[in-house]
Amino acid sequence: MYDTIIIGAGPAGLMAAREIIKSTSNFIILESKEEIGLPLKCAETVRAYGFYELFGEKDHGFVMNKPSKMYFRAENAEKTINTDFIMLDRPRFEKWLSRPVAKYIQFRTLCKDIIHHDAFVEVITDKGVLKSKSVILSYGCNYEIQKKLGLAKDSPLLIPCYGGIFKYKGLKRDTLYFYYDSKEAVALWIFPKDDRIANAGVGQFPKEGKHNLRKSFHGFLKRYNISLQGNLTFAGSYPSSGPIRKTYADRIIVCGNAAGQVYGGIGEGIYFSLKAGQIAGVQIAQAIKDNDFSERNLKNYENNWKWRIGKILEAGRVFNNLLIFGIKHNMADGALKLSKREEVLDIFLSGKISTRIKLGYYLLKLTGALKKDRKGMPLVFRLLIRLLSRKA
Repeated sequence: MYDTIIIGAGPAGLMAAREIIKSTSNFIILESKEEIGLPLKCAETVRAYGFYELFGEKDHGFVMNKPSKMYFRAENAEKTINTDFIMLDRPRFEKWLSRPVAKYIQFRTLCKDIIHHDAFVEVITDKGVLKSKSVILSYGCNYEIQKKLGLAKDSPLLIPCYGGIFKYKGLKRDTLYFYYDSKEAVALWIFPKDDRIANAGVGQFPKEGKHNLRKSFHGFLKRYNISLQGNLTFAGSYPSSGPIRKTYADRIIVCGNAAGQVYGGIGEGIYFSLKAGQIAGVQIAQAIKDNDFSERNLKNYENNWKWRIGKILEAGRVFNNLLIFGIKHNMADGALKLSKREEVLDIFLSGKISTRIKLGYYLLKLTGALKKDRKGMPLVFRLLIRLLSRKA
């Protein structure tokens, strides 16, 4: 009987384990992969203030670059904002993160189900059945267990992606590049890791009709005269519809991608997984000390992550919904052109949403436009949205 079982050895699970080991050694981390950090399936960025909050401003060998700008382009509209991010060598970072808890990781073990009992939890794996007083779910984008437990009503909106490591020319090392295309409903990212290598790729947003992502990626490069040499070598997806309805139950906590704790629209998840994992680990460590794994006690985890990162994640959900609406109705370029730099900066970094963006968002929500693909939106409605975009 373990004190806790952590399912998933990504940023959230490893961060939780680093907290739990301070209180107990009677735990195990289950990981389906064969190695920490591999294969790479993400763009490797983390917001600088969040990274420094967790690990300090030390010169870590896995920190590859420190971009200070974000560049956005949608068709003929473009905007640059000043901000601070960190480009990681994610496999090296996760190996470093795992060092204090490496001996507790059991690789090549797939969690198939969880059976909830009054006094313990059974974790059903492809290697057998384990019992524990508590469980931390941090195993990526699979939501079946969360739905079975009533923590999530539906599966998340998953954004499929292809990415890879490329040589680049003609771009600035200090800038993270985002390109959005309404016609094919895709987003392109290019994140320089040093003076010649970048993590780049493409993601698909919901829209009628299917598009070949690999073809869209190369078409994008040609259209904007972007020079990248290399191949798309990894595929993945990220949840883009915001946190699940509830992230705790008796003896169970959910964090990271498994909880939908990702900034929608751009797919930023590393910092939010790390922070939520840390909060989850602290809460489970306290539950072990108190021998209280009740839903009432574990609710403190949700209260704490919402206090720490909930406002920013909510802003990400709003941004994602507006982005999808703009892409569906070919309005992404107009919205970007008319938005203010400080508005863009606020919505990404502090979770602050300006009054006019709130007004436009709630108007769209009230009319049901965010839920339905209304091809024939009344002209007056479209003009009203544009007016709200222009109004200072």
